[in-house]
Amino acid sequence: MAQLKSQYDEVRIPFTKMSFTPDVPSTALGPNEYNSGLNVETDIRGIRSVAGDQAILNNVPGTPTFITGGFRQSGQFWFIVATVEGNWYASNGNIDWYDITPGGTPIIGYAQNTNITEAWNGTIPFFNDTVGAPMFLPDEPGAILVQYSNLIIPSGITDITYVNPTTQRITLTTAYSSAPYIGGQQILISGVNNYFNGKFTVVSSTTTTIDYLAVPGASYPGGAVGSVSPAYTWNYNPNWKSYYANFLRLYSTPNVGSILVAGNLTATALDDSTEIYPVTIQWSQAFGLNQAPSTWEPTVTNVANQLEVPLRGPALDAFPSNGQFFLCSYWDTVVFSPLNYSTTSAPILGVRLYNQGRGLLSSNCWCNTDKLVYGVDARDIWVFDGTDFQGLGNQRVKNWFFDQLDPQYYDRVFMETNSQKNQVEIYYPDSNAIEGVPNRMLSYRYDLDVWNAPREVESATFACESPIYTGNVPNLGSRTVVYARGITNQRLVQKDMTYSWADGSSIESSFRRDNIKLLKDYSGKLMVHRILPEVNNMGAEPFTGDFNKTVNPATSTHKGNVTVTIEGATSVASSPTVKTPVTMPIDTDSPWCQIDQNSFRVNNIEISNTSNNSVWMCSAATWQITQTEDDR
Repeated sequence: MAQLKSQYDEVRIPFTKMSFTPDVPSTALGPNEYNSGLNVETDIRGIRSVAGDQAILNNVPGTPTFITGGFRQSGQFWFIVATVEGNWYASNGNIDWYDITPGGTPIIGYAQNTNITEAWNGTIPFFNDTVGAPMFLPDEPGAILVQYSNLIIPSGITDITYVNPTTQRITLTTAYSSAPYIGGQQILISGVNNYFNGKFTVVSSTTTTIDYLAVPGASYPGGAVGSVSPAYTWNYNPNWKSYYANFLRLYSTPNVGSILVAGNLTATALDDSTEIYPVTIQWSQAFGLNQAPSTWEPTVTNVANQLEVPLRGPALDAFPSNGQFFLCSYWDTVVFSPLNYSTTSAPILGVRLYNQGRGLLSSNCWCNTDKLVYGVDARDIWVFDGTDFQGLGNQRVKNWFFDQLDPQYYDRVFMETNSQKNQVEIYYPDSNAIEGVPNRMLSYRYDLDVWNAPREVESATFACESPIYTGNVPNLGSRTVVYARGITNQRLVQKDMTYSWADGSSIESSFRRDNIKLLKDYSGKLMVHRILPEVNNMGAEPFTGDFNKTVNPATSTHKGNVTVTIEGATSVASSPTVKTPVTMPIDTDSPWCQIDQNSFRVNNIEISNTSNNSVWMCSAATWQITQTEDDR
């Protein structure tokens, strides 16, 4: 029979709803706050190490700089990726990455920091790349991106001739200085006859000809009749050869339906000079679900318009909230409010300055949850309910975050909603990031109002929500965040899966809480004898190959362990005395760490682990202590 010893005092400290709070001194931490950590996150009942990353689908050709995803044909989920080489690719898992670049030729001017914004109208995504006119991807098999045209005046037709059984050629009456169309663009032929009039897809173009997809059905009547024009036009200013916008978003208005809104314009004039209009905003004609607007030109039959807005600085991005549309610079926000619309001669939106002080750090620095919008500006991390902005990071993570952020690459920060984990995720580069590609992620659990410690990511150039994939098969009853790596010829990465990083390397996780006071007498000192971390091994895989949702506890071969380090100090400002870390198996008959410690007033605890085969969770730590002196 085991012999009983004299009883020690025991104190149990729960780790329920713990929030990462590095901004305040450790002496000011609340009971549910901690001051340091890496690759750990809060659960309702404790603190746990993060699950890892898993590579999915086939290698993306080239070096990604942007990714999005959404449901398209027959309810299939598609990823769309842009690369620094200027190519766009799409894949649904069953179909390998295929090139959807408009014209089939790489877009000149892309780089790792190219600012790309998106807008999904049902199954049709729109893109703006700050290089050329906006683009959209029709919801058709084998579709490629259709780029809006900068042409204004229709072109006369001299002749239409046969090329092959699927293609015809238009000869233009006048020659252009460069090819007026690219492959994939849509054209309208009118004024010829019923055999030739209609909307068609361009195959290729020269300065004097346009090849387009059509089945020949008759001979061109001759006489230079008819004209050809873009089916989707963007430019309508006769003084501009072309122009592009800094951002593009979708606004589903309650008065006229959906419109596209773009802003912060850079134009090329007829004399090739550059004109910049940083606070000019324009919107398209209204259009229906799963459609694209044919023009951005204001006419007597549509609601398109262009105007300047009262911002102190360039317009960076915009977001809808509570039926209105909010446009941000670095420091200001303007609101577009729907007006009672009764005639095409009346404006559809009222515009006014909404807030001086709140804005966005850069494009893509916002995301929305069920009813709230979250964003980052140069002042703080905020949440917006459609009426008021509220700071989330002040005296919690604000100062720490902006200190960690590499100021040279502040414009690489982006946000994503992880609705599976009820959190918003901020991806950012610190000083160790390679060429500013984000290597860290900071998350906020909006259901618990807690911050998580930073998580490592591998060159996460952009991210989107997605179903969880097993092989190339998605489980449509699940969600996760998938990010593209800014690395050449690599696979996509789905977060919070498996026990290791995507390359199989181990995950280093740590949780630290400083200046823990266990005695009621402030003048007393105590000796720590043992620490009982209430820790167990959690599963990393949320479902098996047959899509059965499982809780995957520790297996017989992957029980895992944690390392506990205890430090002590005689005052909160004293340098702590470090004791030798103790590694404890999770599955053991002696689930405690023996501590060889002298007497101290305050203590620090760190729980850490480095593993590629386990995920640990700790719900509390029980301290076995003895008071050794009282200095009063």
